[in-house]
Amino acid sequence: MKKIFGNKAIVSLIIILIIAAGVGGYFILKNINSTVYTDQAQISAPSVNLTSKGGGVLQDVFASEGDILQPNSLIARINNEIIKTQNGGELVKLNGGVGRNVMPGETIATVINQGDLQVVAQIPEDKGLAYIHVGQNAYFTVDSYGSQKFYGYVAEVSPTANTGALTFNISDKRTEQNFDCYINFDQNQYPELKNGMSAKIWIIK
Repeated sequence: MKKIFGNKAIVSLIIILIIAAGVGGYFILKNINSTVYTDQAQISAPSVNLTSKGGGVLQDVFASEGDILQPNSLIARINNEIIKTQNGGELVKLNGGVGRNVMPGETIATVINQGDLQVVAQIPEDKGLAYIHVGQNAYFTVDSYGSQKFYGYVAEVSPTANTGALTFNISDKRTEQNFDCYINFDQNQYPELKNGMSAKIWIIK
């Protein structure tokens, strides 16, 4: 009797495990089929390059990378030319070096507006692009914060591939085209998100 009971318990346990695996697999498959996923994404904002019109010797530098600048903040002085911001923002790149020669048209500083930060995701044309449209909800993670989820929505889908013109080769394998998808999120809710962070994103169909 003990052996029969033991066999029944083992069989019952196996059945329970099979059912649990099936249910888990169902929900995993359901999640995969209900989202478009890519790990080719980055948090970024449109940048403004501040350049020197006439060039000359870099006389002074008044700011540092990472500074949050107000409109009309001084950045540098080249001979008698003053380089300054127009709309303000975060100084993300500064080609400093007092005393060096600056060429006409050379970029001295690059500024972004933190309020314009978005997740820019590259979506292959055959990996769910047809299911994406403006207004869809999305969530994403960034490498710096592990599995923590952040939420946003699709603001724009690029009308053209980001690879430019089609290229042809002797291979019969078609070139995969990627399209940029822009995800907006609430900056006030997620002030920890920074320009340049790598992201993984799930867009809900």
